[in-house]
Amino acid sequence: MNKKSLRPTPIVIFLAVVFLVITIYYLIPGFNHLLVFNNHPQTYQLKHALLFFILLIIDIVFGRILINRDKETKIPQ
Repeated sequence: MNKKSLRPTPIVIFLAVVFLVITIYYLIPGFNHLLVFNNHPQTYQLKHALLFFILLIIDIVFGRILINRDKETKIPQ
């Protein structure tokens, strides 16, 4: 089995890192958080953090599905 076929694509890794950074950003109080429409934009935003954490999990699962799909469609030599 080729080791390269078991690696996630760069876009999956990039999106995972971006979603993780955004999740941490919304959990840290004291910043003016973007996309907040309430009266307290400087408090931590649990709903936003959960949304980006769920997107992170979906990205990781999707990446694993892509790896398994590529592994199954390869013709053995």
